[in-house]
Amino acid sequence: MKANNEMWIIKHMLNNGIINGIESIILKELIVNSRSSVSLIANESNVSRPTVYERIKSLENRNIIDKYTTEINYNNSGLPLTAFIQVAFNPGEAADQKTVAIEISKLEYVNKVHIITGNYDFLVEIAIDHMSNLADTIIDNLRSIKGVGNTVSNVSFKSYKDGIEINSK
Repeated sequence: MKANNEMWIIKHMLNNGIINGIESIILKELIVNSRSSVSLIANESNVSRPTVYERIKSLENRNIIDKYTTEINYNNSGLPLTAFIQVAFNPGEAADQKTVAIEISKLEYVNKVHIITGNYDFLVEIAIDHMSNLADTIIDNLRSIKGVGNTVSNVSFKSYKDGIEINSK
């Protein structure tokens, strides 16, 4: 499932000359399992280990590979609710939007904060365990940040990617 989520990015980079064919194979292997060894990737891609190693270093140096990470399943971690909070910015209360976004991102349960266009200025993604904690997080924590105006909350029932339900129990 995770592999399908990122394949369009690899295709885009390949079609635009950002990466070459060998690098696309390497990236596909690393997306499936970021812990794959150079030897395993070399065997899977029919390329020598030194070539794989050099290409991975090149991808890292070009900041195409940003980091190697673990993806946590929030449902299995006791955080089954995902919410998206649209937040208005009150410019009279805070220095700037970036400062407010940084402060919001420090809150417990917050996964990401996006500065966006439209009627609201931020889109905050939260993974949380219970609706009452969501209410407390918004009312007690989020709204106490200087520069945060009114909010609109949207709770996600289900998520889909590439035709597959993701993060289901």
